Amino acid sequence: MIKPLPGLVQLRCQGTLYRQLAGIRTEARITLHMDGVKGRVLAEDRGELQLTDYGLSGIPVFQISRFAARALEQGKKVVALVDFLPSWQEGESFGLLKRRAALLKDKKVEEMFTGLFNKKLAAVLIRLSGVSLPRRRES
Repeated sequence: MIKPLPGLVQLRCQGTLYRQLAGIRTEARITLHMDGVKGRVLAEDRGELQLTDYGLSGIPVFQISRFAARALEQGKKVVALVDFLPSWQEGESFGLLKRRAALLKDKKVEEMFTGLFNKKLAAVLIRLSGVSLPRRRES
């Protein structure tokens, strides 16, 4: 007999940055890995992601949550990777950001993400990048 586990649930995530992101809805791809980022892919889905004060929610999260529940029940480490530019290939998105940085060189760093990401999400992504970017003066 297979032990019943929650199937269509949110993902509670570690860390405190989620409080800053609560209330944001955005298109994203969520990929669930077992045993770390380089581990086996358990599931993947794309759709409207809802960021909450505790982690991730929304239809794509509900679709993959049963795989997370099963792996966690087996004592495995589970990592969810979120792609906030799911329509772009990795090289394309990096190129886009480089072009925007060149075009907006006289603007604030935050302005490079205008139109791509929610303002609160952009601020957190900049902070998480670990790159020390100087604030540019406004003209």
